[in-house]
Amino acid sequence: MRQYLPSKPKPVGLKNFVLAAPDGLVLEFLIYLEADTIPVEDKQLYGLGGVVVKHLVDTIPTPKVTYLFTGKYFTELVILYYLVSRNVYLTGTVMTNCTDGVAGSFPKDTDMERGS
Repeated sequence: MRQYLPSKPKPVGLKNFVLAAPDGLVLEFLIYLEADTIPVEDKQLYGLGGVVVKHLVDTIPTPKVTYLFTGKYFTELVILYYLVSRNVYLTGTVMTNCTDGVAGSFPKDTDMERGS
């Protein structure tokens, strides 16, 4: 089954999510094929991006501390709590609408003073 992404140079294709080591070695991958790819309960709890991260990270041994770098569509608060429980620490851009109000406690850029 193919995905249609009209904003891409080649709009028809597969969604392939990959977990790779720093040297580029592929550790795990997930080819997304519509609703049958992921459990509905997980998608409702974590969202699509969170489910993808959860699936890929579940292959990492738990006791090992791991650092994960993702894009903005994979950094929601719910999945961050899950990752911390598995000793996985995530770095990525956080969208304001995915913070459950936590972003409101930070000062705005216009209110902050210039650093020295």
